[in-house]
Amino acid sequence: MRLSEAGIKAQQEYYSRTRDIEKNWKKRFRTATKEIRESLTTLLKRGELSDGLKPPPGTTRAGAQTPALGRVDIGPAARQRKRDLVIQTEAFVRDHERLLGSRRHLPERHRVRLACRLIRSGT
Repeated sequence: MRLSEAGIKAQQEYYSRTRDIEKNWKKRFRTATKEIRESLTTLLKRGELSDGLKPPPGTTRAGAQTPALGRVDIGPAARQRKRDLVIQTEAFVRDHERLLGSRRHLPERHRVRLACRLIRSGT
């Protein structure tokens, strides 16, 4: 499988942007950039990233069956969507190492950024 022309262009833009961001961070934050990278790299290597990806109790992704705002009960379609969300979330948390590990071809700084994005998005 290969990237399309648009995909190659997007990939090149991504690498260019990440290099620029990293340069700006190094100028702006100096040694803090290195410390943050080392901390994130340590987390990735220890496999503790999944702890931060687990949804808090009482939320839909944790399996809470609560009706939508303004609804008294949960319909069958909504129950199924909620079950699907829980399955998706559990698979994501379980497979986070595979998701990050499959990008071993990326430089370490890109894997760290990916980890940060995954944590921020919570998905």
